[in-house]
Amino acid sequence: MISDWLYPLSGKSKYGFIDSSGKKLSNTSFDSFKKMMQKPCTDNWWVCSTNFRQVSEGDRVWCYYGTADGDLGIVALATIHEIHHGEEKADHEEKADHQINLRWNRRATGRLMATPVPATVVRKFIPWPAASVMGLDSHQKLVTQLKQASGLR
Repeated sequence: MISDWLYPLSGKSKYGFIDSSGKKLSNTSFDSFKKMMQKPCTDNWWVCSTNFRQVSEGDRVWCYYGTADGDLGIVALATIHEIHHGEEKADHEEKADHQINLRWNRRATGRLMATPVPATVVRKFIPWPAASVMGLDSHQKLVTQLKQASGLR
């Protein structure tokens, strides 16, 4: 069974996105995310600090920007392509963290970037503070709204 997860993003994070050329962008703000998505997109490794033993390959990850970044809401969709648990340091890691490899759904992400599912809608379902990665399976009304907004059937 495919599960749905919320991944909150913030420009205040200590991490940065990696674009398709391997260049590390300065932060994880929405502007950096847009720059990453404007280039031919590759899969990305992202740190998974919570629920890293519950996520599975094939699960959907919905990316969310809250109050620190314009209160945009859900702006992107990816599928977990691979999972690495941080017991050992991998070549692509700066340190041994739990990481998920995200494969972007470019069509769905384009739709969501143009018309995000508002943060005010998402917050009705998510307790504060939202931690990455947070399960959405118990919020089927929200998942249905996200699928419709992204063009998934």
